[in-house]
Amino acid sequence: MAGPREYLIHLLTEAAEIEHNLLCSYLYAAFSLKARDCDSLTVDEGVVVGGWRKSIVGVAIEEMGHLAQVNNLLVAVGGAPQFDRPNLPVPPGYHPASFVIRLAPFSRETLKHFIFLERPAQAKVRDADRDYRHNGPARQPTPGGLVPSTPDYETIGEFYDEIRSALDALGKASGEDAFVASSQVRQLSPEDIQISGLRVIRHMDDALQALEAIVEQGEGSSCEKEDCHYRRFLGISREWDDALEANPGFVPYHAAAVNPVMRPPAKGLDRVWVTEPAAAALLDFGNALYGLTLTLLAYVCGRSGQSPAAHRWGDAADACAFGDRLCLGVHARRRRRRRQCRPDVRGTAQSPLIAARPCRSLSAREARKALLGSDRTWRARYCLDRS
Repeated sequence: MAGPREYLIHLLTEAAEIEHNLLCSYLYAAFSLKARDCDSLTVDEGVVVGGWRKSIVGVAIEEMGHLAQVNNLLVAVGGAPQFDRPNLPVPPGYHPASFVIRLAPFSRETLKHFIFLERPAQAKVRDADRDYRHNGPARQPTPGGLVPSTPDYETIGEFYDEIRSALDALGKASGEDAFVASSQVRQLSPEDIQISGLRVIRHMDDALQALEAIVEQGEGSSCEKEDCHYRRFLGISREWDDALEANPGFVPYHAAAVNPVMRPPAKGLDRVWVTEPAAAALLDFGNALYGLTLTLLAYVCGRSGQSPAAHRWGDAADACAFGDRLCLGVHARRRRRRRQCRPDVRGTAQSPLIAARPCRSLSAREARKALLGSDRTWRARYCLDRS
């Protein structure tokens, strides 16, 4: 029979994957929004849409903080950090049936689904009717088995309640031994990564406060705070209603591909294979940079010994710069903003909206800032699909 520690590690591993999947979905939607000076938007509409992009990217960055915090909890109770995730869209049955997570451009349906995902447990919110149909039956746990299994849940807040109960059970079973004393050096700290609210887990109070912060900031919050994720998405929905009332032809997003992939998808799958050479090359570069970032994060969490945090990040940056320095000067940017406003055909990957700047080599210090430091744009921009 799985013990309380194994069960908690199992739950936290799933929590890390959910946070990771959500932030990727949010970023993809944010990057599909039109630029503020797009010809199809008025000045006032451009200001509104620019605010939406900033708000959604901010939510995604906070999800990155949740991912880091959950991994600190994993390491603290003796588990391995989990920075991997299933390719998007998440296949049916991997998460509970109501958790449909995919890469889709911003739209009314996408926004409605984001509100549904971030809803408090007591909120009566319907999911989007189109493109987000729930798949599969409720998951049935197998209590008493050697392998732990996660019960089904309707909201992420409900899931974190289960994690809190499992943490309490571990504390009662193990007492002071619930947390691994030597794990602190392998956790991400505010010195390592500049994400608000990140804390190193030393004891039960730290763990409970970390879980409470995750829930209150976003998923499952009672949402008395105006800046929680649920209320932010609701605010965007209300502003969209106002914009449509003033201009029935208001369209704030580009019809970008749904579920883009690098390689030919299996027959019958809802994917868009990116074949346009410039777009495919840039997608390949972004995926490589994204994969390297995850590798470095896992590397830091796997280090042993008492090396200072700055040295650990320096080691990771040196790995980036190994062999005549990794060329990180290329980064995605949209074409000239007025050209960006040309409509694309939904479901095609033949009309790229991005181009590449000339390449230059970065020093180890610059690489550290770009990958692991305060430059949030780099951290956010490439969390897309790796399939």
